[in-house]
Amino acid sequence: MATFEKSVTEVSKILGISNKKVINEAIDYLTRLRTKATFKTKNELPRIVICLNISANNANEAINIDKALKLIKYGKVKYCNEKNFLLRILDIEQTQSVESVCNALKLTKVKDVEKTATKLLERLKQSEMNLGEISHLQNICMAIYQSCKLLKVKVVETQLISWSTLRRNQWTKLKSLWCLLLTERKVESTPIVTSPIERSVIENHAIEDYTVWKKRILDKARAKLALSKEHRKTRSGKFY
Repeated sequence: MATFEKSVTEVSKILGISNKKVINEAIDYLTRLRTKATFKTKNELPRIVICLNISANNANEAINIDKALKLIKYGKVKYCNEKNFLLRILDIEQTQSVESVCNALKLTKVKDVEKTATKLLERLKQSEMNLGEISHLQNICMAIYQSCKLLKVKVVETQLISWSTLRRNQWTKLKSLWCLLLTERKVESTPIVTSPIERSVIENHAIEDYTVWKKRILDKARAKLALSKEHRKTRSGKFY
């Protein structure tokens, strides 16, 4: 085995990756990077780790991020930024589903998280907020994150940031927009319950019905507009 391929195999063992397809795909990515002049002088170990991470994501497999960071001595933000950079250089757009990301993260109560995240994405689709394609990985990851918060399911946020391919500041901005959406729709922070009947109630009522929400928001906007007009009239009377 060539030294290059041997290095990738050794690193894959450290990260807990045994899937040959994942390893071979990472080797292919690294070979492509080697043809680019800007990468010839860079430290190769971080690239090996990140390419294995990208390849594992494609196969819906998770890697040990903590070991990866420790191995290359990267902070979480730097790692996320470098991964996003390599994705752009390699021209890779990772397409995932709610189910595949949830399974890769090995979440507890995974079916409950999937259902709630799917509902959140549907509500986003019906809203007037422009957050790009609903099926975009960044929205899928944020829906899962918000779903875990609502259902009190433990999730490592940095892993979702890594999956989303967003920088930390971009993720934070997206999170604030999603929080605004959830606040407007009064999504209840209801814990998971084991009773099938209670779970059915949560699924049906955890998110406010769109038509009810729309009417409430329009009524609120009309009331605010009316108050604004009245305020201008009052000010006008004072000046004249």
